[in-house]
Amino acid sequence: MHRQPTSLATLLLVVLLAIPGQGAAQECVDINTAPAQQLDRIIHIGPARAEQIIQLRAQRRFANVDEMVRIRGIAAARLRDIKAQGIACVRDPEADAGSRGGGRRHP
Repeated sequence: MHRQPTSLATLLLVVLLAIPGQGAAQECVDINTAPAQQLDRIIHIGPARAEQIIQLRAQRRFANVDEMVRIRGIAAARLRDIKAQGIACVRDPEADAGSRGGGRRHP
C-alpha cells in the first residue's frame, strides 16, 4: 500500500481549522444583517441585546464592530471580549452585492 505524502498546505489548513476563530470553523456574524438567533452566538449577546442590536441597526447601521458600544451594557471590556472571540463583523454591503461573503470589515 502506497501512502501519499501529506502536503504542508494540507497540514496548515488542518491546524488553522482547529484554532478557534480561524478558518471556516468560525463564520462571521454580521451585526447589521444577522437574525437574533445568530447574534446570540456572539459572546455577551443574549436575546435582549440581540433585539437591541436589531432596533439600533434599523435606525443606523453599525459602521464597524467598535460601534457595538452603542448597545446598552457593552463597554470597553466586553467589546474586547467580543473582538477576541472573532465572529462579530460588519460586512460592506456594496462588496456583498458582487460576491457572497466578501467585503468583511472587522472592526
